[in-house]
Amino acid sequence: MRSNFVNKGSKKVTWNTMLLKHDNASSHVSDTVRDFLAEKKVTRVIQPPYRPNFNFSDRHAFSSFEFYRKDLDFQTKEEVQEAIELSLRSHSHDHMIRQLEKLKTDLNAYL
Repeated sequence: MRSNFVNKGSKKVTWNTMLLKHDNASSHVSDTVRDFLAEKKVTRVIQPPYRPNFNFSDRHAFSSFEFYRKDLDFQTKEEVQEAIELSLRSHSHDHMIRQLEKLKTDLNAYL
């Protein structure tokens, strides 16, 4: 691997400017990976235990999708995609903004 990856605009992204957010899976915390990240000076950010109310897609974006999953038997990938798009379009922009604000409030209360 190269030690300098990408030019992002005029800023160069390097190993020591990166954060790796992970879920503590065994592949993320193996000695090999941990040693590699330490050598490259990558900052590890461990994700807290799963909390559905902090996951925007689980809590808000797909919450109404449960209705579709229970009532439909999808035969093709296109049918699944159409149902998801229909579900997402059923929410107004303002609704999604309100849900993001609720998420922000919950996160601040937790922190």
